[in-house]
Amino acid sequence: MDNKIGNRITELRKKFNMSQEALAERVGVSRQAISKWERGEANPDINKVMALAETFNLSIDSFIYGGDSTPNIKQHIPKIINPQLKSKAEKMLIIGVAIMVISIFMFNSLPFSNNTNILIFGLMITTGILLSIKSGFMFESFNMLNKNTQGLEDHNEPEVCKQSEKRRNSLTTAVALLSTAVYLYISLAHGLWHPGWVVFLFIPAAYALYDVFNK
Repeated sequence: MDNKIGNRITELRKKFNMSQEALAERVGVSRQAISKWERGEANPDINKVMALAETFNLSIDSFIYGGDSTPNIKQHIPKIINPQLKSKAEKMLIIGVAIMVISIFMFNSLPFSNNTNILIFGLMITTGILLSIKSGFMFESFNMLNKNTQGLEDHNEPEVCKQSEKRRNSLTTAVALLSTAVYLYISLAHGLWHPGWVVFLFIPAAYALYDVFNK
């Protein structure tokens, strides 16, 4: 297995006289993550590649390839980033669909004269759809990296961050609309005006969940 990225991280970390703990703190990950990267057991995602390059005051291509060597980034960057991004998206989609299937089973099986069951159903279906929407954004990012790495080739990190923030805001808007729809349903159909407002907690939760899955 090619461990070029791991060896590069180790080389630069030692050059800057940094411990794994110190580098982990700068990049925003655990020491174990740094250790796995250096051993070649995992690769950093695009956000962490950018953070590592910034930590060592290098452009992305210089960080990955070293020196003045600048091979075709369009050919090599996706090989590093895409597998992990696609795997995360697939897992998130599976979890989201599973939650929605379970919530539909509950809808058909449990007595919905029970207010607690209605509220649980609303929360579960919202969570399932939220995860499915997020996985869609991640698959979109995966496809963009496969087809076009112009932002990385031009070292346009601000543009990459701008696109990430745009997707984050789109996700939150979708969750706000979904939460409103679920709230109106459980309130108008079942009279749960008071406990139903809990679904609006998914709006700030959407931001938190997005950040968790992008670490």
